Amino acid sequence: NKGVLIDLDGSYLDSKSPLNSTNYLRHKAGLTKKMKWMNIGVKENQEQNLFREKNSDSLLLNSFRFFEWTTFIASGDTFKNKYELSYKQRTDYATKNNGLKRSAVAENINFSIGLLKNTNHVLNITTTYRVLRITDTFLSYQKPDNSLVGRTEYNARLAKGVILCNTF
Repeated sequence: NKGVLIDLDGSYLDSKSPLNSTNYLRHKAGLTKKMKWMNIGVKENQEQNLFREKNSDSLLLNSFRFFEWTTFIASGDTFKNKYELSYKQRTDYATKNNGLKRSAVAENINFSIGLLKNTNHVLNITTTYRVLRITDTFLSYQKPDNSLVGRTEYNARLAKGVILCNTF
């Protein structure tokens, strides 16, 4: 369909050694509808990395899995200045009782704007609101978080590029 971008990528690896076996699976997918004034879409990213003892088939503690998805609205591809508003949720899983159990859930709301039209004076601003919930304190060393962070970056090219300035 015109104006629709589908992006798929995946990897799978199964390996065995004298001590253990591993199973690695990762895939990413994205669907974007491109319109004149904006792009809207969804993305997902998932990874599972299992390590097992060869003799007992027990799941080792370095095994993990995560699943994240994002939805976004962004400026059209032809815009000189850029903007994006997105929401992302990530769920992490860690080893417990010979299985993978949910350990944490993070949610991010992100807004970014890039004033790029004048290449001699470029301004980028990003703001992210993050909430991190720990669902199993035995499995995660992280602390719960509720934060707002931002970054402002300004790049200037003066005197026909003889003087370059960067601040953030």
